Parts: sequence; C-alpha cells; structure tokens
Amino acid sequence: MIDSFQNELKFNYKNFAKKICDRNFGVGADGLLVLKKNKLFDFEMLYYNSDGSCGMCGNGARSISDFYFRNYTKKNKATFFVFDKIYTSEKIGNQISVLFSFSEIPKIENHKIKIENKIFPIHYINLGFSPHTIIFWKDIKKYFKNISFENFNVNYFGKIVRDNKFFFSNGINVGFVEKKSSNKIYLRVFEKGVEKETLACGTGSIASAIISNKYLATKNKLKVITSSKRKVNILFEKSSLKLIGNVEKIFEGEYYI
Repeated sequence: MIDSFQNELKFNYKNFAKKICDRNFGVGADGLLVLKKNKLFDFEMLYYNSDGSCGMCGNGARSISDFYFRNYTKKNKATFFVFDKIYTSEKIGNQISVLFSFSEIPKIENHKIKIENKIFPIHYINLGFSPHTIIFWKDIKKYFKNISFENFNVNYFGKIVRDNKFFFSNGINVGFVEKKSSNKIYLRVFEKGVEKETLACGTGSIASAIISNKYLATKNKLKVITSSKRKVNILFEKSSLKLIGNVEKIFEGEYYI
C-alpha cells in the first residue's frame, strides 16, 4: 500500500504495480493499493493487480480502511470511493467491516464446462466490480476421489476456466468451494490479474457466499476459510453484504524508484 493521502504521488501506478509486485525484483505482492484524498468522501482507494490491471479488492478495502482509521481519523466509520463506486467501512474492535451495497443481489448464471473430458457445473456472478465463477468441490470430487480439497491443483483447473473465451471473453476469477457446515465454507481462488491461486480473496468470498447461500443452503452469516487458513465473515443485510475480518500489519519501509 502507498500512502498518497497527505502528499500525493503523481506517477504511472499501473507500471509501478508491475514493478513493485514482482516477487524477484520488487517487494512481491498480489496487488498495489493507493490511499488518496477525495473532496467528496473520506478517502479514495486505487487498486492494481500485479499485472497492472485495475479493479476492486475486498480485503484491500478492509486493509486500506484500517490504515486510514489508524492514521488519519478518530472516527470508526468512513465512506470511500473506488473507481466508480462508493463504499462504507467500519472499525469494530480489532476487525474492519466493509459494506457492499447492491440495488438487488446480483443474479447467478449457471453453465457447464468441459475439462479433461469431464463436465462440471459452474456458477457465474458479476458483482458489478468483479466477475467470479464458483465451482463446488462436491461436483469435482466425484471425478477425483483420491484428491483432497487442500491438495487439489487450483492453478491448473483455475487457469483453464479463467481462459474460457466462450463464457468469459475478458477472463474470470475462479473460486472453488467446499461446504463444511451451514455456516462455514472453505474457499480457494484463482485470481485474474494475479494469474495464480492467492491466499485470500475478499470479492471471491462475497461471490462464494451469495452462490453458496442459494445452492448449498448456507446461512446469512457465513464464515469463509481461505487458503491462508484465516477467516472472514460474510453477513447478509437485505440487498447488501458485509465483509468482516481482522487486518494485520506485516511491515513498512521505503522503496526507491
């Protein structure tokens, strides 16, 4: 994350994201967050994937909100702008909540995709800021009975679905979901723009919660356990959802450009 709130840094963030996110010659990251001032809202957030593409990052929104609360305000609520949408975040003890509001819960499209001569049901949803498709583990394990969810090759299968031009001309984020109970799922995500499995995906958690709620009968308060083994909570509130979880600061430093 770059703090450009007090002293705005003016350079090409797209190219900088590619450079700083490089795991060999940069800091190494899945994406770049930029905190900026905004005349209408408490702050503005920019997000760039490691390939320079821009979009929305749910966990990034929680992280940048946490930084804002710690450094620039005594309030525990903030309204912020990300590209063309407005979000609200709240500090609740050690957790940060971000509210994702919709005029109505986005519709789900159901398709079938062929991988290695096997047919898999897939469930597509466009959150308005991030497109996702979800594949349930129960539909995969019947073909791969000797492989566990934890050992399943997400990069291989995720890449095939991500690159399917028939359904997804611009690519897609691909989530794999295993239901553990009515209030808990496991989630692994292959992220477009990062082009591999990531340790967590906030928008993927929201998409998986919506789709699991409809097809797996999960509850309106759902724990999502990500590849990092850390959890986020999804809370349904009418046509809105809250993404709630802890934020942990790892390090800070200087980067020379």
